[in-house]
Amino acid sequence: MTGRPLVFIAILILSGCSPSEEITVTSASREIIDGYELVRVSGLNSVEPVILDPVLSIGSEDGDDPFLFGTIKGVNADSEGNIYILDSQASELRVFSPEGQYLKTIGQSGVGPGEIDEANGFTILPDDTIWLYDHGQWRVKVFNTEGEEVESHPPVVMSYGWLWSGTVDHKKQIWKGSSMLDENFQRPPKDGFNETAGTAFMIAYDTLTERADTTWLGRVSGMYYSITMDRGFRNMGLMYSPSRAQTVSPFGDGFWKAAGYDYEFARLNRAADTTMIVKTDLVPVPVTQDDRDRYIDAVGTQDQKMVTAANEIAGKMPEYKPAIQGIVVDDDGDVWITRYADAGELTTIDSYSPNGEFLKSFHLNVPLLSYFPPRIKDGRVYALAYREDGVPSIVVFEL
Repeated sequence: MTGRPLVFIAILILSGCSPSEEITVTSASREIIDGYELVRVSGLNSVEPVILDPVLSIGSEDGDDPFLFGTIKGVNADSEGNIYILDSQASELRVFSPEGQYLKTIGQSGVGPGEIDEANGFTILPDDTIWLYDHGQWRVKVFNTEGEEVESHPPVVMSYGWLWSGTVDHKKQIWKGSSMLDENFQRPPKDGFNETAGTAFMIAYDTLTERADTTWLGRVSGMYYSITMDRGFRNMGLMYSPSRAQTVSPFGDGFWKAAGYDYEFARLNRAADTTMIVKTDLVPVPVTQDDRDRYIDAVGTQDQKMVTAANEIAGKMPEYKPAIQGIVVDDDGDVWITRYADAGELTTIDSYSPNGEFLKSFHLNVPLLSYFPPRIKDGRVYALAYREDGVPSIVVFEL
């Protein structure tokens, strides 16, 4: 079907010469294709991101004070800007002022009311209720800012992971995604490369009506490398394979997702119908021989099976690195794209309005942990970083 042009938008912002100021020259064209809106953003390669240095870092090297963390598995902020950090090792939420002063601790280790067993994520809604997933108790526990447990709900999907991939929208619906593998999935896997395929879905549990519904998101596939070990087997992912980044709209009306090597992302409605696709002309970053060699060196030479696996995986790396590492939506509906960055590299995040209009780019001047998605709230970015001495800390940037 031929697209029907709607509008052409040009954005031109010229700033001074300061390296922390942005020079933006982008344009966007829009057209309707097969029932969805296609937004083409050009000029992203010429955008010079705003360079952001942390205004705050919370984390200490030693001692037993509240600034010493074991394992950080979540960060968020309330309407007053107070910062909440989940230390899963200590089974508690620690609260700090917007300036980083310690205020109090919510929860303690245990399985009773107001206690936390094994939590791996949480979110804070606009009414300042704190929704925490405790997979040790298989509950989503709700606290107020005084630290009182005021509600408790069953999880949408009983799951365990390093970080909770679920969320809660402004309508107090608990969301969790998963996938159903095809019946021919081989278990245990054979040594070498294995392919997986299945159907992705998202379940929403309405805590007000106590009803759940499922949205099917389509087919997914992937590949991994498996090695038979003395005890069981070990699976290794393929370096530079594109991640299936997706997030739920905070308004409970749909999803945003990005997949593939190109810099493009899509908005879906509650029924998972695509309503908008944003495509950019960002030049992809090639995978170099140095990238392959670094991967092999990182695996090491202690085990010949691992050496063989590393070389075979390096040989199967794609030509280009994936453009997008993550996608999040803030409480205002703005979309934040985290560009792909190798370990130790600095992170660039791009912001878009809910209708796909490019807003700004920011360069965060501290290496972040790629598996820990940044939290953007009320003009601040909260992220996890490890200092050179290995100490975990939350770093805060002002937008």
